[in-house]
Amino acid sequence: MLSIIIPVYNSSKYLNECLASVKVASESFNFPLEVIIVDDGSKDDSLKIAYQWSDQWSKVRVFSHSQNRGVGAARNTGLSKAKGEWILWLDSDNRINPNGLQRIANAISTTPSVDAWILAMDLIDEQGKKFGSFYEDRVKVDPEMQLFQQPISLLTGNFIDVFSVIRKSIALMEPFDETLPVQLEDWDMWIRILFRQRARVSFIRDAIGQYRQNPAGGSSKNSQNNPEYLDTLIQIYCKILLSSRQMNLSPTAIQSVILALRQASYYALQLIDLPVNK
Repeated sequence: MLSIIIPVYNSSKYLNECLASVKVASESFNFPLEVIIVDDGSKDDSLKIAYQWSDQWSKVRVFSHSQNRGVGAARNTGLSKAKGEWILWLDSDNRINPNGLQRIANAISTTPSVDAWILAMDLIDEQGKKFGSFYEDRVKVDPEMQLFQQPISLLTGNFIDVFSVIRKSIALMEPFDETLPVQLEDWDMWIRILFRQRARVSFIRDAIGQYRQNPAGGSSKNSQNNPEYLDTLIQIYCKILLSSRQMNLSPTAIQSVILALRQASYYALQLIDLPVNK
């Protein structure tokens, strides 16, 4: 079974569109399926919309938090409720392409040794119009080739979106860190899955979904002028260094992380106007 987990927070504008795309894709999907919606304390009509879908479609299950706890916590709640052997992480403002779920099923059945699939996406604007490719026009990296050629580059900066399919047994061993204050929890998760669990990862290059380029989204908050973002970077780099033996990191990898930590610390100190020795 495939469990699609959709964290929701004030997503009433796009949630119907997201779920409608999943419904269409499910019609050509010959694999058991469930859709888990986790409302993270929304103040709009998101939870009402979620229950409307569960009333109309038996594959939809709805859970909710009484207060906002963050997207990592919402995903973890969905993971704890999932019945499937495979987990698909889908954000509530994105969409699945009509043949996307069947392409995932084909990949799982033809390459059973893979533990996680990175999924390509089209880029769409707020109105849903396609204007590019996520891994060509936004990230500009082939994640599978990057991991093969320079795996330690993931330790200093993320180039993999959360939109992916992962074995539940692997995901349960490395849930999202709910303490991280800025949306870098997916990067932290990928580091642990790849370097601690040694998960076997592949990439489906045909677009499985659609990523909405939303100016108000979390990615717009990630910059060197954002103290919370820099604080999160520093936390992640420190976590990597503290787990370096467990991850069996090379001296070169450790040195790369130390340099990245020093740079993030330098920018953070600049924001609080403390003297910094270059």
